[in-house]
Amino acid sequence: MRPRTSAVERTERALSREDYDLFAPMIRREALWFSRHAPRLIEARDLSSRAWCGLLEVLRTQPDGALPASFENKAIESARSAMLDYVQSLDPEIGRVRALSRRISQTIRELIAENHSVPDQFDVCRALGVTMEEFRESLLRVDLAGIARVEVLDFDRPNHPLSNEESLREESIAAAVTRLPSRLKVVLMLLNQEQCSVEEAASVLDVSQRDICVARSEAIHFIRALLQRD
Repeated sequence: MRPRTSAVERTERALSREDYDLFAPMIRREALWFSRHAPRLIEARDLSSRAWCGLLEVLRTQPDGALPASFENKAIESARSAMLDYVQSLDPEIGRVRALSRRISQTIRELIAENHSVPDQFDVCRALGVTMEEFRESLLRVDLAGIARVEVLDFDRPNHPLSNEESLREESIAAAVTRLPSRLKVVLMLLNQEQCSVEEAASVLDVSQRDICVARSEAIHFIRALLQRD
């Protein structure tokens, strides 16, 4: 005798045509942007497939019918995470850099929670147990891999219409930027508002290109820590 299915038992939501039409532009946008930052030979169509897998993971938990306004942001995060996992599976070094980036942000976040203020470089170095030069080398390593920018923020994304969730996230990022040291805010302003290249920003501030990359990475890790704390 076949077991009876409970009337309250929940079935997984399948991808409908309406869902596909709604999310296809977002998946395409995310995959194309990610492919420009991923290692060579990784194609946008492969990333798109992985992004769809990530989206379906969260979509199947939703009931049939209209999706809540907050779902788009959850879908984007899941799609990005799935693409990152895919790239990481192809290149173990990306996984190591990703773990390094998370450790830096976690350390900063713990210092913020403990001291109720944004720590300086020396505090972070002491908490990590590294020298200043080792800290700078770690920041540079993460910046060159692009992991922090891909995983966290939309600083170098092309302009596109923002959803309500994305607009709120931009406001949170802007609020976090105001808490950064002036030296980091200036670098972000040149790179993201003025659209300067690393070389141009280095020339304006009369520093090396390495200094600009390190400062960008440091700023993003601080913002990441501030966002995850709030």
